[in-house]
Amino acid sequence: MKFIDELKRRNVIKATIAYIVVAWVLLQVIAIVLPNFGAPEWVFKTLTFVITIGLPIWIIFSWIYEVTPEGIKKTSKVSEEQSITATTNKRLNITIIITLIIAIGVSFINKPKTNSSLRSITNKLTIENSIAVLPFVNMSDDIEQEYFADGLSEELINMLTRLPSLKVIGRTSSFAYKGKNEDLREIGKALDVEYLLEGSVRKSGNKIRITAQLINSKDGSHLWSKTFDRSLEDIFEIQNEISSSVVNALSITLSKDQSLFKNDTKNSEAYNYFLRGRYYYELNKGGTETDEALKWFNEAIKADPSFSLAWTYKSMCSWRKTNNSNSSMFAQAKKAAFKAFELDPTSGIATVNVAEILDSEYDFYGALEKIEMALKLEPNNPYVLRNAGRFYTILGRKDESIAFCKSALKNDPIQRTALNYLIAAFYYAKQYDNVKMKIEEFIDKYPQLIRNIIPINVLALESDLGPSIEDAIKANYKLTELYAKVLQSEKMKNKQAERELISQMIKNYSDNPYMIALSFAGIGNKIKAMDWLEKSYYTKDKELVYVNVEPIFKELRTMDRFNNLIKKMNFPK
Repeated sequence: MKFIDELKRRNVIKATIAYIVVAWVLLQVIAIVLPNFGAPEWVFKTLTFVITIGLPIWIIFSWIYEVTPEGIKKTSKVSEEQSITATTNKRLNITIIITLIIAIGVSFINKPKTNSSLRSITNKLTIENSIAVLPFVNMSDDIEQEYFADGLSEELINMLTRLPSLKVIGRTSSFAYKGKNEDLREIGKALDVEYLLEGSVRKSGNKIRITAQLINSKDGSHLWSKTFDRSLEDIFEIQNEISSSVVNALSITLSKDQSLFKNDTKNSEAYNYFLRGRYYYELNKGGTETDEALKWFNEAIKADPSFSLAWTYKSMCSWRKTNNSNSSMFAQAKKAAFKAFELDPTSGIATVNVAEILDSEYDFYGALEKIEMALKLEPNNPYVLRNAGRFYTILGRKDESIAFCKSALKNDPIQRTALNYLIAAFYYAKQYDNVKMKIEEFIDKYPQLIRNIIPINVLALESDLGPSIEDAIKANYKLTELYAKVLQSEKMKNKQAERELISQMIKNYSDNPYMIALSFAGIGNKIKAMDWLEKSYYTKDKELVYVNVEPIFKELRTMDRFNNLIKKMNFPK
């Protein structure tokens, strides 16, 4: 007890508490401030280490020394009459109280912002029922009927996705098993689902035979199966019956305002054209597939002008073919997107497409309204989730952007666009360790596509990701590769190569002013960077929406021209 009493007399305990409280507040402030200056992660880690090491030093100091009116003296040499430990005790009490008040204030300021949509993501992680709709097998004599079998499978996915209480694996991941004769239990394990829906389609003229079966992925047992021999005009009824059977088998209760049966058209001809279009849209191998898809969507709209989903996909095709919102293809995409939304304002996909159109025109408040609406309409749809992640990245709301992208990948693990958006979310949040980790994952899955990721080109300058990155940036003089080479030239102080590369970029890619602005910012030419950013604004370059979160532009943020540009774009506060 004498030792404890001596600790108290020398104010060692109080001094230790004061140190811990002050250190904690200091670290919280540092954590808030450092990212605004673009400081690397090691700075915070180093400061944390130094402060931690300082604690035992402080304890030893408090034991050995005492603060007196004459200065710091060894405690052993201070008489009780000279000691002011009582006064020091009071001062330490005041310090602790004041610091605790500051701590409460800092905690309130730094409290993570959540909203209903973000909470819904967390809630979804606990969903018990989960299912994957495997691609129905085309049993028709004509291989050309493949589009019909794929279309049926995708429609069933979309119908089931409308159920908030059911986790439905997205198309990309389900279709990864197309044509593969794998054990259903292994597929269920790989996709982390309890149930699988599979089947086959045989189409001959106007006659169709569809077989569907619901399987428990744990033991391979059948919960439900049925064969439908109908005419093509009955396809909508068949889809509804299959979906209803799944709902009943899984004991899912629908609310009064819930419905799976949302047929955008009753015209079987229009529907057939639409399925053809979507088949080519999903191929998307970088050739003429988008043009072919657009042709069939236009045919579907001719057959049924009120076909909302056909308008939606026409918008998505047109969107693929434009770099900025001043082009004729963008005007076509915009018209189709708003038409689809007008015809069906309850469609999450149509709603999120309108949001993307609006943010391209820098109407971020309008886009935010539509994003939140889409999340309420279809909270399980991977397409809606990944686009929500992209939009919240643009706004700098990093927690939400990362959460939505992760949720999209949970529902569609093999979806490369969602993975790309997650990489971008980490990049713009300056979480570079996570960027590297996810890029490695992307390289493993899609090595042929990695040159399309801008963060990979930035990280290639300093990372140890290996030859895959080098392969990604050396093969062809594509835009992002040129950008990476410009930054590499700057790093190597090769000014001649730098000038030649930028000259080539301006010559071949002047319709992408945002990328040229990135290049000039990367080599430290702030004036030229601003010139091209302003050009990007007036041409309405699609990529300009990331300007407010782009780390490469940190040196531009002190410029009036840059801040005026941000004001004109009117980002939500």
